Amino acid sequence: MLGRLRMDADECIQEFKGISKKLFSGSRVFSRRWLDRKKYDTSLFEAECKRVIQSYPTWNDHTLPGDDSFFCPRGVCQTIVIVTRRSSKSQDVDSSYAFRTYQDSAVPKLAEYQGERSERTENIGEKPFKGLRIWHVARAATAGPTYFKAMNIQGKDYIDGGFMLNNPTVEIYGEVLAVNERVETVVSIGTGTLRQSKAEFFKFGPLNFISRLRTVKKLMGLSMDSESGHDAMRSLAKSNDTGYYRLNIPLDSKEWRLDSWRKRRERVFKHLEMVVDKHLGRPEVVEELQECASVLIERRRSRALNTLQ
Repeated sequence: MLGRLRMDADECIQEFKGISKKLFSGSRVFSRRWLDRKKYDTSLFEAECKRVIQSYPTWNDHTLPGDDSFFCPRGVCQTIVIVTRRSSKSQDVDSSYAFRTYQDSAVPKLAEYQGERSERTENIGEKPFKGLRIWHVARAATAGPTYFKAMNIQGKDYIDGGFMLNNPTVEIYGEVLAVNERVETVVSIGTGTLRQSKAEFFKFGPLNFISRLRTVKKLMGLSMDSESGHDAMRSLAKSNDTGYYRLNIPLDSKEWRLDSWRKRRERVFKHLEMVVDKHLGRPEVVEELQECASVLIERRRSRALNTLQ
């Protein structure tokens, strides 16, 4: 929404609330047992994706309403979406992949910049899928196991990227660095830090019992803490003389799930707003935000002056 559709934060929040209310108002019975059935209506989610895209048309794309291409012209904000590819036959978690709104021959494989994580991360951006649409990527990036069906593209299933990379800042940094040679500032915005044990993945695994065990076995070796990615990025930024800001909110409750809206409705957002406001009111956080804003404003002014010259 923020990147490809160029929506502002308020528009994103408004649409998210509306979509959540429609999708999570009721779940299917026995969806997480032995039946090959997801908890929520995937077709409804696809329809909502297309509705939002139709409401924010981009680049005069002459396609069916809501069927805009994921790719966009140079010179505007570009977007990278990390997803997880699963083998359609074994249902095992495979690797992380990057969908891009752009194409650049200078972009190397993400694996070259990941160190110990390179074995499970590859790249699909060098040869973009023909006909890739915004709603395809939206569906793939939000297909949490048991919640929605995986998005199948050219015979491969794609699900939520957080299954393999909870915080892909290092991977994205390497991508941009390869193209621009230098990155002045990185701003990483998290979705909240939860203290979650690896065993809790049993709650989110695939429906098939054997597939669930295989999935959990692979994930047991992965870090569940997005802040580990933060530590790696902080060290990398320091060694490359890159300004780095990590903005995240600590969440102590273990009850925050994708469908928390279903039971609590507005209470969920009110509580989250309260937690966020309290955190943002801390003196050290205020100071960091002001510093970050000043740096970004200065960068924008400098870029504007260079354009005029």
